[in-house]
Amino acid sequence: MRTKDLVIAGVIVALCAWAVISQLGTGPEETDARTSLRTIQIGEALDPDVTIRDLEGAPQRVGDAYGEKATIFYSWSTTCPCIPVCEPMVRETWKRFGPDQGVAWIGVAGEPEDTPGWVRSRMQDIGAAYPMLLDPYHRLSQRLGFDRAAVLAVLDGDGYLRFRGNISDDLRTPKHNYLLEVLPAIVAGTQPPRAETELAYGCEFSDPKPCPAAELLAPPEASAP
Repeated sequence: MRTKDLVIAGVIVALCAWAVISQLGTGPEETDARTSLRTIQIGEALDPDVTIRDLEGAPQRVGDAYGEKATIFYSWSTTCPCIPVCEPMVRETWKRFGPDQGVAWIGVAGEPEDTPGWVRSRMQDIGAAYPMLLDPYHRLSQRLGFDRAAVLAVLDGDGYLRFRGNISDDLRTPKHNYLLEVLPAIVAGTQPPRAETELAYGCEFSDPKPCPAAELLAPPEASAP
């Protein structure tokens, strides 16, 4: 009889635990949705209710961070060598199109292995000052089409995707800062001169292969005497 009572008690405890978990739900980043979310296309709106956590662990609804005239999402990783190389171009663009001009900047750390401490340290090392969200399960990245670091997605003032791609055409000797080319039109509410770029660099998340920009970032070989 005692054994039967223990079994019944165990079942009751398990059912109670399940009920509590069902009521509480999971945190915004606790469900791996990388295979179930559709990537938005140019001209489509991002769901403003997407919620992931910031570096302090607080849930953030992305729509609450939108800029009045434009919102720039920037995919990020602590280990991708393209991130520090691109940072001077990011700062250059920020000076001309920053919060004072109604443009919001949001970093999206999509590498699952990146911790808040690592991200803060790396941001401090390279002087990155924009807000950062942690997206290890790609709840936001999947929607924006981010599968690697150093990619940008720009929404207009109404939350529609107007540009997606790298910030420049080349890492070592860039001839085009694509953001500076498209932002004047997006901020003005008109059609930008380009909508997407062919991705040329950026480390894929959780991919052990070398960064496709490794050769571009390698020191140039010394010329023969």
